Amino acid sequence: MRRILAVGFIVLFGAASADQGWVANRGGTTISAFNPATNTELAGSPVTVGTAPVDIAADAPDGTAPSLLFVANSGSNSVSVVSAFGLVKIKDILSDGFFGNLLNPSGLTRTP
Repeated sequence: MRRILAVGFIVLFGAASADQGWVANRGGTTISAFNPATNTELAGSPVTVGTAPVDIAADAPDGTAPSLLFVANSGSNSVSVVSAFGLVKIKDILSDGFFGNLLNPSGLTRTP
C-alpha cells in the first residue's frame, strides 16, 4: 500500500480532455495525476520528478488548461518541468538552492 502526502495539490480544468488533480508525493520522487470526479489515478501516473517534491505550479491562469507544470523539489534543489498533457517530465532545472515567491499568470502570489 502506497501512502501519499498531499502537500501540493492543484486541479487543472480542461487539461488532457478531463479534469485533473495533481499531488506532490513529498516523501518520494514522484507527482501523481488523478481524476477528482472519480478519485482514480490517471494512466501514466505517477510521474518521476526530483527528490522530495513539495509544490506544483501551472503555466496557465486558473480555469484554463495548462501545458506545463513546474514542480519544486526540495531534496534535489531542482525544478522539474512536466508536460500536463503527456504526463512526461521534460527536463530538470538545477540550482544550488531556490527560494522566494511563486507568481502565477493570474497575478496571485504565494509566499512560502
